[in-house]
Amino acid sequence: MKYFALTNDPDHGKTEDYRKILTELAKNSIFVTTAVFCKIKEDESLLFKHCHKGDTDTLDIKEYRELMLEAKDLGHEIAFHGYSQVSDTRDEFQKGLDIFNDIFGEYPKVYFEHGGHPKSHNKEMIKKENLAMYGSDTSSEYYIRDIVKNVFNVVWTHDYLRDELKEPLPLDNIFDPKDGLLYLNRWRMYDFIDIRDAIDHQKNTIVGYTHFGYRGYKRSGRNILLNAYSNYINKNAYYERWLSVRDMNRSIKGIRDFIVENNVKSVVISELYDIYIRSAP
Repeated sequence: MKYFALTNDPDHGKTEDYRKILTELAKNSIFVTTAVFCKIKEDESLLFKHCHKGDTDTLDIKEYRELMLEAKDLGHEIAFHGYSQVSDTRDEFQKGLDIFNDIFGEYPKVYFEHGGHPKSHNKEMIKKENLAMYGSDTSSEYYIRDIVKNVFNVVWTHDYLRDELKEPLPLDNIFDPKDGLLYLNRWRMYDFIDIRDAIDHQKNTIVGYTHFGYRGYKRSGRNILLNAYSNYINKNAYYERWLSVRDMNRSIKGIRDFIVENNVKSVVISELYDIYIRSAP
């Protein structure tokens, strides 16, 4: 069997935009693992300037919370992106998990880390509890590694963003067990067209990564006009533009055609994890 999993991070995501996207995806039997924040916190960091109130909806907004419950009923999966969009202490991280459990009746199974990576981002764009920062430091108030290990089946960090790889992977290689955690490989949907045609029975799995709230993939180091130009001339770019009805419909049709023509199964990450576990020798 061949598998496609679409995943979404909640940066700049708004309730009504999400309602249209999640509804249309489900109508086309495409199911997404979409992550959530519990709230927006305010501080002086670049992370706050990146996501702030009025720009990014969170679980403390009634309409957004209700939509996420509806999305779960439609067949989508809700993953965890952190208590907030800025650095969270260990206690706050656990508080976020408890809030998630109170709303959805279970703890999240999938964790997509928010914020950058020390190798590629300004320090102020990296959450202090990230596993590449203080999240793995037992002496820090931001230490969360043991919580992550105990709660989640699947974890994604920026180390597992596969920009360099332009082909699918065998299911066994989608997940990487390391130091007691099971990491997930993801590809940007910006590269979907380059990747999708290489799917076969040996390299049978693609995990797409996007932001429904972005107006296109923002390549770091480029100014706004150059990014905008790139996103509108590149043949792949519409898979990173979801906010206009035209782009949304084009993206959904492209994914749906790929699924039907290649006999691919659309799965959420927890379902892909279960298949991986069952297939293990």
